[in-house]
Amino acid sequence: MKLKREINLPEAILYGVGILVGAGIYSLIGIAAGVAGNALWLSFALGAFVAICTVFSYAELSGIINRDAVEYHYTKKAFSSPVLSFIISWLLIIASILVASTVSIAFAGYFSGFFGGSPQATQAIAILLILAMSSINYLGIKYSALFNSLASVLAILGLLLIVVFGFLFVPPAVTTHANFFELPPLGFLGVISGVSLIFFAYIGFENLANLVEEIQNPKHNLPKALIISLLISTIIYILVSISAVNIATPAELASTNAPLAFVGSRILGSFSPLISISALFATASSCLIFLLAASRMIYGMAESGALPKVFFSVNKNGTPSFALMVSTIAALISLFLFSMTKAAEIANLSVFIAYLAVNISLIVLSKRAAHQKNTVFSSPRVFGIPIFAFLGALSCIFFLAFFSVEIWAMGIVFAASGLLLCFMLGRFRIYGRRRKNAASIASHA
Repeated sequence: MKLKREINLPEAILYGVGILVGAGIYSLIGIAAGVAGNALWLSFALGAFVAICTVFSYAELSGIINRDAVEYHYTKKAFSSPVLSFIISWLLIIASILVASTVSIAFAGYFSGFFGGSPQATQAIAILLILAMSSINYLGIKYSALFNSLASVLAILGLLLIVVFGFLFVPPAVTTHANFFELPPLGFLGVISGVSLIFFAYIGFENLANLVEEIQNPKHNLPKALIISLLISTIIYILVSISAVNIATPAELASTNAPLAFVGSRILGSFSPLISISALFATASSCLIFLLAASRMIYGMAESGALPKVFFSVNKNGTPSFALMVSTIAALISLFLFSMTKAAEIANLSVFIAYLAVNISLIVLSKRAAHQKNTVFSSPRVFGIPIFAFLGALSCIFFLAFFSVEIWAMGIVFAASGLLLCFMLGRFRIYGRRRKNAASIASHA
């Protein structure tokens, strides 16, 4: 049973914006402000550069390969290495699961701040959110798209309130009179450290590509949705980060579990709960979408034979139910294994590695005549090289160098587990073929 094509262009754009605006700006802006200081906006701008370069690669490649688990197929087509493709996809699945877990914790923080609740209840609230969002996913992509469209609108409205009031109506007694060009105590290194955290806010646009089998006219609509949703989100991020440090100091933002609700309480008065409500919908929507993305990547890999066919099964609602169940269980387990900051950094490391692989894949494939003939969207070239893919690859290498040894060690462990799983599945398939061939020979004897 195939997935259903029920997402049009406006819904795809809202899906992309919904992924982005809930994943980082509501959850990690406070922690990032603690290291980037008043130059928080610069961290967002640098993160946007990597994301924008990479989105052009996804936009071009999506016009050629219209299957789920796109990173698996992009890298496999470029390098003819199923093992490398498996590890890249495996890291992205882990990243999506960790993002779902992280934003569920952020949801719990805003929920407790709005409705009241003890810190001990945070995990329970996060667990309930993951189960609720998995249930919506189980009902089918149309219900997920409807919920995401509503949540995206509310999330954007909340951020626009902070921007408008933060720039135009902030009382003189409230403003911090921040110098937005002042570097943090660690200097430019602090800004880069901010990127390693806030890049979490840009994770997700690639998940649109993993809905390729559910988007109407994907060759034309998917590139448009990728680029438009990222540009909208980037503009909002930079404006919100400037507004936030103009209303609260970086130390104040870093000290709260609901940073934008704290900002709203200073400028909106009795209307400040609107920020908490929009934050709840934004983080819930991101949890839903990243669970969906993880399940679609697992489904796509199963369709290609890289994972057992049981993950290729689809229920009557058009949902890969077994893949969704595994993604949900993994997200629940990660709640107990990692803090919000650690989960975000591991996810960012995994995504930088995957983006590096995708950008290099486009550079390799762009030299082939078949690619040039079949492409629908073509990113700008310099001497025949996709310039954004080249800059995106260099940027990924640069930022990868700034992750701590601890985060790299965790990333290597996850990559090694993917390599081990790939080897075990390969051995199993080889053994299965040998047993089948032996049975066939015996039957003919």
